[in-house]
Amino acid sequence: MQRRGSIPIMVAALALAVSAAMAQEAAPTAKPAVNDLDAKQAQALIQKHRDNADFVVLDIRTPAEFAAGHLAGAVNVDFKAPDFQSQVAKLDRAKTYLVYCRTGRRSTLSLPIFERLGVTHVYHLAGGITAWQREGFPVEAPPTPAP
Repeated sequence: MQRRGSIPIMVAALALAVSAAMAQEAAPTAKPAVNDLDAKQAQALIQKHRDNADFVVLDIRTPAEFAAGHLAGAVNVDFKAPDFQSQVAKLDRAKTYLVYCRTGRRSTLSLPIFERLGVTHVYHLAGGITAWQREGFPVEAPPTPAP
């Protein structure tokens, strides 16, 4: 008789295990959150991390745009380059990135690429360097040649 009593318990345990497995499958997978920042927030973030080697300001404009002026200490990876995705794939995924372009369009389009390639700590400068300059924040530019 004890054998019959154990069957309902086994069935209940199996049902509970199946239910838990299904709930875990249905749960959304955590994906990295991208934080959109306005220029003032981005400037504060840069100041906070200015001595942090694990924080990178990433300018995804063309090399010509970058040369004309960029945020201090920025690294340039050209969004329009045919190897953009492979360049992003080479980034250290443990680092935190502040990504920007001219107006925010290209950087917005780049965000799914960062996510797909496993770069999980990403901030986005909404409005790009245009918004940055509109706030009066400085940019680095090549020195002006002497006359």
